[in-house]
Amino acid sequence: MSVRLNQIIIYVHEGVTSEQLVEDASRRFNISLAGGLQVVPLRLTALVLPETYPRLTLLGQAWGAARLGQEALSKLVPEVWILPGIMLQMPRQLVPYWLQNQNPRHLS
Repeated sequence: MSVRLNQIIIYVHEGVTSEQLVEDASRRFNISLAGGLQVVPLRLTALVLPETYPRLTLLGQAWGAARLGQEALSKLVPEVWILPGIMLQMPRQLVPYWLQNQNPRHLS
């Protein structure tokens, strides 16, 4: 998936279009978004819904958020990652990238 610089990317559940998001933002917040949006559809959005976990709901949703974040970042890694809620979306594929870009003097 190609992304140009300074573009807004929004991860959404499947079936949502960028046109729907722009129209909804215009109607709800009375703003216009110039330049458009790019949406990245995600399949696993049901993993963060409370209905999915009748027991241990918060634990299930935390696991679901981590899994959903992993799916999102496997499709497109943004330059800036802004997320609401708990920070559990650092999947294991980012850890080697983070370690590789660290100054080795700080790791010893």
